Amino acid sequence: MFSHLFILGRNPALSVAELSHVIPGLTPHYTLMGAAEQWLWLESDTALHAQKLIDRLGGTIKIAKVDSVTQRAISKEELVSHIAQLLAATPSPRIEFGISLYGDWPRNVSGRNLGFTVKRFLTQEGKSARVILPIHGHTLNAAQVVKSLGDHGVELILARSKESVLIGHTEAVQDIDSYRIRDIERPHRSMKTGMMPPKLAQIMINCADLKEGQTLLDPFVGLGTILIEGIRMGLRVIGSDRDAKALADTKENLVWYSRFITPLTPLTFPPKADPPRAERGVDDESYHLFQSDVKTLPQHLRRGEVAAIVTEGTLGPRLERETTVGEAREEFNKLRELYQRSFKAFRAFLPTGGRVVITFPAYKIRGRVLPYPYIDDLRSLGYNTDCLIAHAWDTILSVPFLSCTGRGSLIYSREDQFVAREIFRFTLKG
Repeated sequence: MFSHLFILGRNPALSVAELSHVIPGLTPHYTLMGAAEQWLWLESDTALHAQKLIDRLGGTIKIAKVDSVTQRAISKEELVSHIAQLLAATPSPRIEFGISLYGDWPRNVSGRNLGFTVKRFLTQEGKSARVILPIHGHTLNAAQVVKSLGDHGVELILARSKESVLIGHTEAVQDIDSYRIRDIERPHRSMKTGMMPPKLAQIMINCADLKEGQTLLDPFVGLGTILIEGIRMGLRVIGSDRDAKALADTKENLVWYSRFITPLTPLTFPPKADPPRAERGVDDESYHLFQSDVKTLPQHLRRGEVAAIVTEGTLGPRLERETTVGEAREEFNKLRELYQRSFKAFRAFLPTGGRVVITFPAYKIRGRVLPYPYIDDLRSLGYNTDCLIAHAWDTILSVPFLSCTGRGSLIYSREDQFVAREIFRFTLKG
């Protein structure tokens, strides 16, 4: 068995939701061993290609291989000795390492003092060692792992659960430079209309259960973030919008993307007659854009042409202050007809079982979240709402903070914003 530790992003429920849709497609036999707010541990009967996998995951920060499991009550001295033995097995004459701690640790144990203590232990054993210490808290950030440790060093991950301590080494880290380029260096951005982060777009696409080569539709294309992430993941994408400027901006962003960003190598390679997308590049066959109000979409699309819809409609006007309940309800009422028209139109071309992964605005008012109230309107049009975390995972993990809302949704929110995103997954009934 292969033992894997996934370090989750700042919204762990969304991170787990994404994994619950991706992992079953990569390895048919796996066991969920445990989870905490910062990590998820699973074992599989096949090895996972950590770097290829993390390039496709928006919600996972690091992937580590679990090397050993010890008792939770292990003393600091025993832990230092155990870590030193693992590092001493490194073939390099000079050991370069860092330590990141996840979970609930005693006050006398931190990433910094543990790193210093292990280095001192190694030095006393005659080993040459260099330690990279966390800048903040108990964990190394992605830049430290990639730039300070590089290919010659190792980051040890220590995850403490209620029963045990997992010790592993990092195999892959999120490419923060790639996210920065895709987010802020594209030709067109708009703080006024709001921008979906590329990581969130990845998560939503993965939750739609699309296979490489299938077609994704974004009917509110905005600046093309979802389309770009879909192309990176080997999908054919279609984008529409009633706003001609949005389409023009999206087109420019796609052209820019095709010149500066390399599409991902498929996790599962297609037949030799069809070379990997990284060799094919991005061209007009990868995407199709057209101007249309959502109501007239069925005039442009055949039934079954689109496997899933992944989109963000509108989050309403950009807010500079906390809104009131009355103002929020007024915005919801404005959106009600739009989404009813949209979901009626989707029925005309989605296949039975077709998915819609979509965000709705949720207003943060007086420390609480006021969600979009008209979800039942959309269910009555012939859709089921599924918990974004696949049912088997939700049941097995049974961790309070890794669960959907009572409506089957998950909330994505930033502290500095007054409007959160509530993410739903709908499935068209037969």
